Amino acid sequence: MCTAILNRTGVPLVGRTLDLECSYGEDVVIIGRHYISRPLFGHTLDRHFAILGMATVRHGTPLLYDAVNERGLCMAALHFPRSAVYHTPKPDKLNIPSYALISHILGHCDSVASARRLLLDTNVTQQSFSPELPASSLHWLIADRTGAIVAEPLADGLQLHDAPLGVLTNEPPFPFHEAHVTQYLALGPYSPPNSLCPTVPLSPYARGFGGMGLPGDYSSPSRFVRAVFAQAHTVHGETRQEETRRMMDVLGAVSVPAGCVRTERGEAVRTVYQAVMELDDMTYHVRSYRDDTPCRIHADTALIESSRLLRVPVLSPPSRDEPMCSSSGIRRTPLR
Repeated sequence: MCTAILNRTGVPLVGRTLDLECSYGEDVVIIGRHYISRPLFGHTLDRHFAILGMATVRHGTPLLYDAVNERGLCMAALHFPRSAVYHTPKPDKLNIPSYALISHILGHCDSVASARRLLLDTNVTQQSFSPELPASSLHWLIADRTGAIVAEPLADGLQLHDAPLGVLTNEPPFPFHEAHVTQYLALGPYSPPNSLCPTVPLSPYARGFGGMGLPGDYSSPSRFVRAVFAQAHTVHGETRQEETRRMMDVLGAVSVPAGCVRTERGEAVRTVYQAVMELDDMTYHVRSYRDDTPCRIHADTALIESSRLLRVPVLSPPSRDEPMCSSSGIRRTPLR
């Protein structure tokens, strides 16, 4: 369960929630231009765009959940368990395992347009990073200040969709969400006129009736609709800081309180973190389930130009009711 949202006007931002029943030892990472990681960037590439995002780091390799590069291109991975199909390598395609797709696109591409061109020649393969970290079933939102696309690995290959609403959640595939959201065209922030019986002076007895019928559950179709509504009608801030706070508020409209969704084994799903990425300033804001004070991480020129992988452990350590996933093999570095 996850939601990703592009701020389509004003300050270019992408926000996302990660909704899981446990932590995988996530860290914010800054990947300098000259950092070499062969599993992510290929065997010969020794220079790529710098990347800032959230990742699980394994053997010096950051497995990115979401990130932005120095040119303002952003990408977020979301759970896609029923429909994702990865393929065996194809000789006529660029074969990229799913765990490396974000790093590969953000390392090579400077815009949605260039990402689209590269993805058209890409085959997402079924290769796992390791036996302990099998391939996750994913689809992706890719965005810059001009707009967004969605990439979905299906049985007939990688499908690309324009995403003018700038929103992605989970199953079903993206075309369903675009059709489903049109059922809510009558919703808005204002009290509706009396169309029921115009000859009788009926009026709302409270504010908020314009959103009557807005779905309030945590299913992916409902979160998609709620994200579109909140993004369209929340008041834009006059400053960058206010706009970032507004995006955090929008993410709050689709966040999952612990226990309102449970897995088949009874584990409580929660929004592990909310993140907002600034596309024109190489900045990452994150707020965790355990600490609702947002933390800001900025990649300056020295870090962008470096050959380092910098880990920034900003998420609070898990408590006994927020376990680390045993399959990850990762433990979060204490925050100092």
